[in-house]
Amino acid sequence: MLARIAELVFLEETGRGQGGVVYRGTYRGQPCSIKLPEERLRVSTGAHHTFERDLLQLARLPSVGLPRVMHLAATPETPFALLELPQGQALSELLNGYLTELEALRLMLQLTLQLVDLHAAGFVHGDLSCNHILLMPGTQRLCLLDTGSVHRPIPFDPGLDTRALFTILQQLSARVGDGNGALTRIVGALSAPDTLDTLAEDLRSALLPLTAASSLGAHPPGARVRGELSLLWRRWEQARQRAGRVMVVLGAPGAGKSRLLQGFGELLRQRGVAVLSIRCNTSDWAPFSAIQRLLDRHLHEVARLPLDRRRQLESRLRAAAGPLASHLRLLSPELARLFSGSERVIQSGDAQAVFIAGLSDFLATYLESTGRSALLIDDVQWLDASSRMVLSRLAERLCPSGHVLVCTARTDEEVSEALDRFDAMLPPGLLERLTLGPLSESEACDVVAELLGLSDVSYDTLVEPLARLSDGTPLSLAELLELAIEQRLLRPRDGHWQLDSAPLSQLLLPASSRALISRRLALLDQATIELLRVAAIVRRYVGADLLARVTGATGADVRAALDRAAGARLLLRTGPEHYDFVHDCVWEALLERLPAAEQRALHQRVADALVHDVQDIQRAAVRPEQEYELARHLAAGLLEQDPSRAYRALARAGKRAITACDDTLALSFLQPAARAAQLAGIELVRDFFLDLAEASLRTGNMKASLEYFQLALARSRHGFEAAHVRGRMAWIYHYDSHASACFEALEAALRECGRSVPTDAPRSLLGAAFDHVTRRTASRVDALSQTELQTLCGLYILCMRVSIENGHPVQGLSAAVHMHAIAEKLEPCRTLVHAELLTATAMAVLSKGLPWRNHLVRAQSLARDLADPIAQTLCHQVHHVIAAWLGDLEQMEHQAHMTVDERSSYMELGELCHLTFGMYAAETLLGKPVAALAWLERAITRVQQSASAPAMFCLIEEAASTALVSLGREQEVPELKRRVVRVQRASLQPGSYFHLLSFQDRVQRLIDAADLGYRFELLVSEWQALQQNPKQAHAIVALYYVHVAHARVHQCLRAETREQKPLLRRLRSALTDMEAAARNSLFKAHVLVTRAAYAFFTGSELDAEQCLAQAQSLAREIGCVWVSFAAARLRAHMLKARGKHAAARDEARIAAQLARRYGPRHRLRAICEEFDLPEYAGDRGVADAETLSVRRHLDALLHIAQASSRELSPQRQARFIVDELIETLAAERGFLFMREAATGLLQCHAARRAAGQDLTASSANYDRGLVEQVYATGQTLIAGGSSNASYAGGHAPERACIVVALVLREHVAGVLYMDRSAAAGSFSSDDVALIEALANQVPVVLELADSLRERERLEQNLRHAQKMEAIGRLAGGIAHDFNNILATIEFAASCLTGHVEESAEEDLSEVRDAARRGAELTRQLLLFSRGKSVPPRHVDLVELLHGLHPLLCRMVRSDVQLELLLPSEPLGLLADPSQLERLLMNLCRNASDAMPQGGKITVLVQRASQGPTQLAHAGEYAELCVIDRGTGMSEEVRARLFEPFFTTKPSQQGTGLGLAIVYAIVQQYAGHIDVQSELGAGSTFRVHLPLCPEPMAAESVSPQSKLPRFVPDVDEGEPLTVLLVDDDDALRRQCERALEGAGYSVLTASDGEEALRAISEAEQLPQLAITDIHMPGMDGLALAERLRDAQPGMRLLFISAEGQDTVEAARLLDATSSFLQKPFDADALLQEVEDLLHGERELSGVISLDREHSSGTADPLDRTDHGGAKQPH
Repeated sequence: MLARIAELVFLEETGRGQGGVVYRGTYRGQPCSIKLPEERLRVSTGAHHTFERDLLQLARLPSVGLPRVMHLAATPETPFALLELPQGQALSELLNGYLTELEALRLMLQLTLQLVDLHAAGFVHGDLSCNHILLMPGTQRLCLLDTGSVHRPIPFDPGLDTRALFTILQQLSARVGDGNGALTRIVGALSAPDTLDTLAEDLRSALLPLTAASSLGAHPPGARVRGELSLLWRRWEQARQRAGRVMVVLGAPGAGKSRLLQGFGELLRQRGVAVLSIRCNTSDWAPFSAIQRLLDRHLHEVARLPLDRRRQLESRLRAAAGPLASHLRLLSPELARLFSGSERVIQSGDAQAVFIAGLSDFLATYLESTGRSALLIDDVQWLDASSRMVLSRLAERLCPSGHVLVCTARTDEEVSEALDRFDAMLPPGLLERLTLGPLSESEACDVVAELLGLSDVSYDTLVEPLARLSDGTPLSLAELLELAIEQRLLRPRDGHWQLDSAPLSQLLLPASSRALISRRLALLDQATIELLRVAAIVRRYVGADLLARVTGATGADVRAALDRAAGARLLLRTGPEHYDFVHDCVWEALLERLPAAEQRALHQRVADALVHDVQDIQRAAVRPEQEYELARHLAAGLLEQDPSRAYRALARAGKRAITACDDTLALSFLQPAARAAQLAGIELVRDFFLDLAEASLRTGNMKASLEYFQLALARSRHGFEAAHVRGRMAWIYHYDSHASACFEALEAALRECGRSVPTDAPRSLLGAAFDHVTRRTASRVDALSQTELQTLCGLYILCMRVSIENGHPVQGLSAAVHMHAIAEKLEPCRTLVHAELLTATAMAVLSKGLPWRNHLVRAQSLARDLADPIAQTLCHQVHHVIAAWLGDLEQMEHQAHMTVDERSSYMELGELCHLTFGMYAAETLLGKPVAALAWLERAITRVQQSASAPAMFCLIEEAASTALVSLGREQEVPELKRRVVRVQRASLQPGSYFHLLSFQDRVQRLIDAADLGYRFELLVSEWQALQQNPKQAHAIVALYYVHVAHARVHQCLRAETREQKPLLRRLRSALTDMEAAARNSLFKAHVLVTRAAYAFFTGSELDAEQCLAQAQSLAREIGCVWVSFAAARLRAHMLKARGKHAAARDEARIAAQLARRYGPRHRLRAICEEFDLPEYAGDRGVADAETLSVRRHLDALLHIAQASSRELSPQRQARFIVDELIETLAAERGFLFMREAATGLLQCHAARRAAGQDLTASSANYDRGLVEQVYATGQTLIAGGSSNASYAGGHAPERACIVVALVLREHVAGVLYMDRSAAAGSFSSDDVALIEALANQVPVVLELADSLRERERLEQNLRHAQKMEAIGRLAGGIAHDFNNILATIEFAASCLTGHVEESAEEDLSEVRDAARRGAELTRQLLLFSRGKSVPPRHVDLVELLHGLHPLLCRMVRSDVQLELLLPSEPLGLLADPSQLERLLMNLCRNASDAMPQGGKITVLVQRASQGPTQLAHAGEYAELCVIDRGTGMSEEVRARLFEPFFTTKPSQQGTGLGLAIVYAIVQQYAGHIDVQSELGAGSTFRVHLPLCPEPMAAESVSPQSKLPRFVPDVDEGEPLTVLLVDDDDALRRQCERALEGAGYSVLTASDGEEALRAISEAEQLPQLAITDIHMPGMDGLALAERLRDAQPGMRLLFISAEGQDTVEAARLLDATSSFLQKPFDADALLQEVEDLLHGERELSGVISLDREHSSGTADPLDRTDHGGAKQPH
């Protein structure tokens, strides 16, 4: 039938199967394959359509490797396709040749990925074998031949392909034949359930160590991805260089965001960045579900890494988890496996805050430990609430350290609120947006080419008609392409795709991607659409079994419908029975027009089906996700259908959600559970409403929380149950600024407990009341349970706080007394910590003499023992409060930073707001509004992450706005409002604590606006109407009095003389109030300067001067800028009143300078108006102000001189000097250049802005020409603008600058460059004089600092040497005693050998081996502790290394290469060769251990000249460098590197003595060792040893000379007498028995004196003396000299455990003496005795004795014989 087609020739059939019949033939003379449907299907029109559809889809899948479809056409009888006829080598032929493991792994990965893509499209090959796989020449790509078996099975079953692939994999493994190779391991681990994705991951992991990641089969991204990817990469690099950030890629649905993120992740991984990625979806509603999947996916990737790398990452994960590990186990089974064995569970109540904070810290700590890392979050708008909070806090912590979070998000209106919520939760300045616009022409071409499987397409003929009809997104373009194919308008013809565009333009097409998908859905049958709607409702688990139960259809029908949807590219198969939607737009389109009632009915049907999965809702074995899934559908379904069942399921899921720390999800279940209970007539219990109330409270819904607490109270029994509820209600009232309601609730709660609110007892009696109340209360609380005690104690804690904040401090202290009494009965818990802290606070308030610090320390200790992060945070918080009360400003600020910067995640939002507002008040009192605003920013950032805020936040928001205005930053106020626009605020109740706090902000706004008339007086009258007692005012409230007092001073300064009298009365009143409120030095400084002002106005100038001097002194002491400004301003007015106008202007300029630097703006404006000064820092006309000039010179000189002692870091020191000069000269920028000694060129040492920020000198627009000119001439230059020098990046703006040379010893050592904008005015002559005076001091200061740094380094070296010496003495003593014990064991075991049963011989052998190992360890200790060594001799280091090279190569691991770089000339040293060998072996072994993955060690030796600044003495040195490229070391490890017994190796794998011995040897020979190391980059050990070019004189004794044989002076047959002296009784007895057994007569003694007495009493003088060297009293050396004097020919045998004895005994060693080191056995002892008494001894043995002994101190791990050391066995 096809024979009629011209130029088509059939040659032979090559295969047939379910996909059709394939023939080999030719078309137009070119070889090709021809594919037709099976004969039985050629009569079916539906079969024709299916055949064409499948071929068209396969034609667009080039990645699967099937032959390309060249032409698709049809005759009236049948459709047909012409396929490319591939030419290549069959895989079966490859198996007959040679294949490397790398080649086999690459082939298998490529084949696996091709099958993965084929199966993802819904097809199977069906006839996979080695004969049907070709390797294409040139490209090395695999082609899967189509034998007619490629088809789309229904139901889908890829098992045949998977089994065939496993068979091919086994054949390849057998052909490679490496029994230990990666391919063999993968084959051995294969099992039937393994998926191809799993296999692909295993193959990728195996290939990673063998090849680059970029060659692992990743498909090149499209043009859109490439273009945007390069931009994303540049932004990422910029963020890494400055600080990390959050980048959000925005785009419409289908714009290509996910593809871009995927490509970016691959790019990062290829560059060694640790990437954690996840895609969010609408089913992420369970608690922390996104974080759970993120961690599970990462753990899955970690599990596939090589063993060493996997263990390293798992170890980091465990270390990062810490005490949170037990709770992390609940997130997923993967984490449960990793953190098995963790028991501790977080306390409830604050569990959510603790868990979110802890989870954020866990992720941050882990990512920081990995170095470079990135988080990639796709579709961030679907993040669940808990994960969103975790990620926002994670970004807040990680971004400042250079880590990057990249997200994608949709821009449509439906999700904008969720995205805005995530945006608002981030700190300002962290977020950067990147919007994907419509596709460009090139991008559209690339998308179409990729969809059609082509390398290139024509825009005009193929792409433009499609792009014109699309909405500019890739998804829309893809949908139009599908439509064109379905309408037969786009077909492959003659090897090309051809589009018939005219009919396409006539179609009525929708505009959006979702509408296009809806159009494609309409082509499906109604049954399939209904099934897909159910799948859209289920969404999370689109499984065939569940859908069958919901719809009532058979499983086969459901699978067929799902396969049809997958064939229509609406679903993506994720498993044999599971599917997912290819895009969110699909399920959105399915539900778009479905009425809400029908959606509820579908939810109910799904819930009914899920009941089968959760048969018994009370069973503990039910998985959390099953409970959440059922509860979600019940809540969205028809509650009235079965309300009783719904209530039980929803209540249980809500309780579980609370346990899982997700209050938002808990409320979504508990609230419908309450409705279901009402429908079912179920009476709800107290605990149910408590759960609702606490969850509502934690989510910020105060009103709902109070209502639920009221319902819980109605169901509570009287007593402590009701007290607990009322106490929680009191806290809400306090949180919401309802002081009266809070006191009422507290009073009612205490009445329930049989108590009452404490009365205002006299404060003087409270200190004594502690003991009395404690004794009286003890009997009343004995009967209470711990829960009741905690409730009661908590009520008094709240009572104390509320009383103090609302102006009743004595009542609050009374509550503290009662609380202290109750706390005595509490067991360790958080409440007890809180009680101890508030007891400490009360005692500090009452009197500094009370033991408040004891309670604080007790609380801190208890919090540590509890491992409770919230309790530990409370300790810092309360310590901050106490420090503020006592006026310890430094401690106050330190504790505030500890609390807010490091532990704010564990604070309640109200507590955080209160603390930051308090620090804002403190910084405001100090006159530092910029720092004050920074504290408010911390609170605002945290509030952004919450849906609601406490009443305090209203004050913070207003205070921040006021601070911005006062600093001249009004333009930032709208952005501030935008950040918190969605935060629900509590209102301020009149007369409440928070209402009182608002007055200070209101008065500050009036002062900023210079509005101190009617409105100011009205505000003061409003305050006075509240009748507040300043003595009882809270410390923060008291700030109001300071503002009013300074405002009154300002009024008096501006008023005419006749108006001053009433103003003075008001000033006196304000001063009196401030004096009453003043509690610490900060307030007292303001009091003093106000007193000075009042004295000045009343004519008491002497009093004014005294107060002013005290105020200025106190201000300098505490750093109070506000008081310094007020004092300078007041002194200027006092000098002006005396007629000293020049001096007055000088003082005014000082005040103006303070206001200009610190703000606020109104102070600068006021002082400039009063003394006619310009507000900008221009020419201030100070030519006649000699006093001010001198003061500026002295102050600046003093500060710069202090830099050398204040800061020893050269970089920080340079920055400090530049900052000081910028401040002094009122410059905007400053640069410090210094001449490099080596090159003579200028290098920038510091580049700073006025705000204290670093600049990059290379990119800053400063005048380089002026710098070079001043450096060359040494002359100061001033310019009103830029010179004609060229600038990097273009012409620089006009700036005023001053450039001065830094001269040291008549040579230019550097250049200082200062500039500011031209608008600020040029530098004055005074500025020139000042900077020239200071310029010559800068290099002197820097040189002095260098000297101080060198002195500090030498002192550190001395301290380290002393420490090592002390440890050495300790180690030597221990080793000596331990060696004596080992000697006894070794000797006894040797004596028993051969005299016990055969079965005991093995035990004796093990005993002797253990003794020898112990001896080797003690020898290391002795070598480390040795104060002296054997006599050194001349050694050529180069020759020594040549000889040692083979041993070093054997000592390092097999995967480590050792490279020697040696000079041609000899390098002579004066040293012990064995010690040099030990030094080299230890350094090389350490380098080998640092490279677990293998690598290269380089040993470099060269001659070096060193000066006295580097080493102790100048001269010639041999430099030995051992370089590795291993893991490197941290600063902490490097600091302890040479400490004895310090090791980073696992237990039982290192002694920690190797590098300590190296250090001891280097120090012994007056050398120096230095270490340079960087984590991940390796280490370099650099040793310098002094050279000794001339060898030592040879020994005078010929090594061949001998002494005559020793003839003892005894009668024939008489036994020889041996004197044995040792202070170790056990060893002495063992030796005595051995000698007597050998026929010797033995005299024994325990020390020298006893030995002499034994000889004097003996009948026969000994012929041989065996003596230990170290003994109490007379030691062995003194005894030997006495014996030699008495009997010159006596033989001597010295024994000792210490190697240093060889030096000490050297002067006595000759042919008649010898040395034996402990431990030794009987044979060794008897042999030495025999040699001394009967043998002929060569003098060479004497001379080499020390060398032999030294060589015996080899490393116990090294079994090689190094030079014949005497090691007796």
